[in-house]
Order: sequence, then C-alpha cells, then structure tokens
Amino acid sequence: MPMVEDLSLFFDAAEFGTEVQIGSADVLGLLERGYHEVAGIATTDPTFTCAAADADSVVEGTTQLVDGSDTYTIRSVQPDGTGLAVLLLQAA
Repeated sequence: MPMVEDLSLFFDAAEFGTEVQIGSADVLGLLERGYHEVAGIATTDPTFTCAAADADSVVEGTTQLVDGSDTYTIRSVQPDGTGLAVLLLQAA
C-alpha cells in the first residue's frame, strides 16, 4: 500500500522542482537529463520523478510531457511503491 503523504515539499518549483505539462495537467516534479556515454557516443537519458498519483492517467508511448519548448514522449512509468513514480522519457 503506497504511503499517503504530501510530497509537494520535495518538488517545490521555487527551490529545485520543475513544473511541466503532462497531457493537459500541470505537474510538479524533478526533471533530469542525465548524461551517459555508450560505445563512445554521448547521449542523455531524461527522466521525470513525480508523485505516483500524478502519473496514474499516463498512457505510455502516447502521453506527452512538455517543459517549456522541450517535448518528450513518456516511454515508461515506474511507480516505486512509496508514492513516487519515475517517468522514462524520450525526446519527441
């Protein structure tokens, strides 16, 4: 059973969180564009961590996440069982 906590303090947009648009909803979370190197080729692996409740209606592969002028397709939703979810993203 997931925890029922107010997670908004962890995603405060005035501090370190990011407000993005998922579908038609505004969602607070942590957007990361991690750098990776595979076989000598540089790439990024963008993820978005948010409250699991905000990711409940996400349809993998079709739902868009928009951060300013950057748009991503949500490849996978990975709830962690503690009330958070990590969205694996792909640049659209």
